[in-house]
Amino acid sequence: MRKGIILTCIQFIAAISYSQNQKIDSLHQLLSQKLADTSKLSVLARLAELHRGSKPDSGIFYGEKVLAYPDKKEFIIFKAQASNSIGISRYIKAQYKDAIKAFQDYYLYSQKINDKKNMAFGVNNEGNVYIELGDYGTALEKYKQALKLRQDISDASGIAMSYNNIGFIYKDLGDYEKGVTNFLFALKEFEKLNDRPAIAITYNYLCAISIRQKDYPQALTYAQKAYEIQEQLHDKISIAITLQYFANIYSEQEQYDKALEYYAKAQTIYNEVNDLRQLGLIKSNIAETYSRQNLHDKARPYYLESIDIYQRIGNNRSLASLYLSAASSFIESGNLPDARKMIDSASVLTVKTQNKEHLKNIYQVEAKYYEALGNYKEALQFASQYSNQKDVLLNDANIKALTDMKVKYETEKKEQQIVLLNKDNAIKALEIKNQQLQIERDLFELTQNRLALSEADLQLAKNKIQLQHQDELILQQKLDSTEKARNILALQKKTEIQHLEIANRQLQINRRNALVGFLAAVLILGALL
Repeated sequence: MRKGIILTCIQFIAAISYSQNQKIDSLHQLLSQKLADTSKLSVLARLAELHRGSKPDSGIFYGEKVLAYPDKKEFIIFKAQASNSIGISRYIKAQYKDAIKAFQDYYLYSQKINDKKNMAFGVNNEGNVYIELGDYGTALEKYKQALKLRQDISDASGIAMSYNNIGFIYKDLGDYEKGVTNFLFALKEFEKLNDRPAIAITYNYLCAISIRQKDYPQALTYAQKAYEIQEQLHDKISIAITLQYFANIYSEQEQYDKALEYYAKAQTIYNEVNDLRQLGLIKSNIAETYSRQNLHDKARPYYLESIDIYQRIGNNRSLASLYLSAASSFIESGNLPDARKMIDSASVLTVKTQNKEHLKNIYQVEAKYYEALGNYKEALQFASQYSNQKDVLLNDANIKALTDMKVKYETEKKEQQIVLLNKDNAIKALEIKNQQLQIERDLFELTQNRLALSEADLQLAKNKIQLQHQDELILQQKLDSTEKARNILALQKKTEIQHLEIANRQLQINRRNALVGFLAAVLILGALL
């Protein structure tokens, strides 16, 4: 089970640290030339970034060279990058307090240049360290702080990443439903962005939860989806990580041959890219798989190779556990001298780290060791110390469980408060919307009334025009009647004149006829005389 958790954390480191290692030589060549300070700092910061995942000591070395420069404005961006690389390197070396300090510096340098995106990464990475310390409350607080910064700048990819990390908290607290909910939300956002590498990583996170729940068919489905995307992208490192998920699923089901087959495929890729950190992890997983089958002779070389790699790169996070796993295997195979060396090495590291879990496991392995030697008195003493330490850890675990429950309760309480606040805001928004709708209705009615009045005015104007038109018609008719009367009168006068003229002509004719008659009478009278 633990392997699934380790892989998830490792994948986060891989996503932020793996780069093109072939560039390192060319950067060293650049560094040997005479460069301006800004160019030199850029090269040093890049070298720190390239080394931080696989060679953390080198990551710290180059990062501290950058920090040695004065705090000039033009140097701040490189100091921010260097602080982040130092933080990741310290994280890998299990130097957690120093890692937190480095990530806080990363945040502060980014704040000086108002780089909210990297400020978010600073608090986000701090949260990752608190998970290692088992302080889920602080980790959740940091992740939510990062989420807020990302929301402020509408960083869609960063927002999705924050939901993935919040999902991690719930996964580790055993609240798988909320873990899955957050992972699925992140998956949906990454799908909107078509961020295929992030989609694949999220499928692996869902796979890790399914392994925890012993839902191996679902775990295989998620791993297969991640693998198909990574194959299409030709992303070798991510493919190798997903192959380890497949191996872990088969190992949990005691299908060891299949598990070893997938570990071997992943190991081939890590050899190709020379990723020492991942090679150390894969070799320890192979060793453990052989040990679970009591094939201790086959496990031995893988334990030793893994230890050698972790010693070379300074990965103290995993060394103590690895020493004890190797010691247990060596005891089972009867190789007590080498078992003693492993136990002593684990003890030295545990004194430095003060890791109570490792101390408990040391007592358990010491008891097995002395029992194998036949020294039952010492074996009994260590068994007793193991039991006492187990009780201490159980008490601590109970306290932690109560703390975790409190974190879950407080988180749920805050979420309920947020839901209620959102509901209140929604109600207020609806009230405001209703008020706006009422105002719009009133304005609409006022507009309708104005339109009605305008239509009435228009109708009155039309009626007035119609009346004027009728008056004009009547006037025209009157004019027409007057004209007709004039014409009739004129015609009558003309007729009268004509009658007078006729009468006058008749009178003249009558006069002429009378005259003719008179003359005729005279003539006749003259003739008679």
